Amino acid sequence: MPVPAACSAPSTVFVESDNLGKRFGHHWALRGANIRIRAGETVVVIGPNGAGKSTLLKLFATAWKPTEGMLRLFGRLVSEDAPFIRQQIGYVVHTSLLYPQLTVRENLAFYARLYRTAGAAERVEELSKRLGLVGWGARPVRGLSRGLEQRAALARALLHRPPLLLLDEPLTGLDPEATEEVLRLIAELQETGVTVVLSTHDFAKAEAVGRRVLCLRAGRVVYDGPMIRPLAEAYRAWMQPDPESLGNAACGNS
Repeated sequence: MPVPAACSAPSTVFVESDNLGKRFGHHWALRGANIRIRAGETVVVIGPNGAGKSTLLKLFATAWKPTEGMLRLFGRLVSEDAPFIRQQIGYVVHTSLLYPQLTVRENLAFYARLYRTAGAAERVEELSKRLGLVGWGARPVRGLSRGLEQRAALARALLHRPPLLLLDEPLTGLDPEATEEVLRLIAELQETGVTVVLSTHDFAKAEAVGRRVLCLRAGRVVYDGPMIRPLAEAYRAWMQPDPESLGNAACGNS
């Protein structure tokens, strides 16, 4: 059964892939991904461990090169304009990408310079307040809890006000209060038109933030369409071995 296309709208396509794939040796971590993500969308990526979620986000972040297929971000081919594209992306992955020996403030100041962030000091202060990092700025990252380090990683990813935010399991290790704060932040970013692609295993949180869901199984896209509730029930159907049994919703029926 063909994967249903996302609902169309006359807006800019930020992410466009055709037959996108990534292979490691003889193993395909991702294959045949045809995806279009428009400006302002929030797309939740779900699937079991090893399904290809992190691989997909790493390709979108230009951290990895595709083995096959085409990937265009912001209308530009990744193979030709990766340096420009990286300046437009905020990326949070399982590791914080922060320097453990540096303090939180030193890390954020360094990345602000790297991104040539206007009003860097004010932006660092703003994000520190927003993400509950006030009072932790002088602490080396290696001395932070997992939750605080994840908050600092989010601040790093947002410093340059990227129009595309890629979040690979951003809620991992966060306590309930921090989780709700991050979800509120995502909601605020949605209101300002930021495009968000978020992978998660938490179906309740996925339903809360996403209007579109993309489900992967064994490196293949098995569903790409409107959010279905309850998501856990739909997910069980998508994980069945026979794709003809998938109860995909029609475009617009969220």
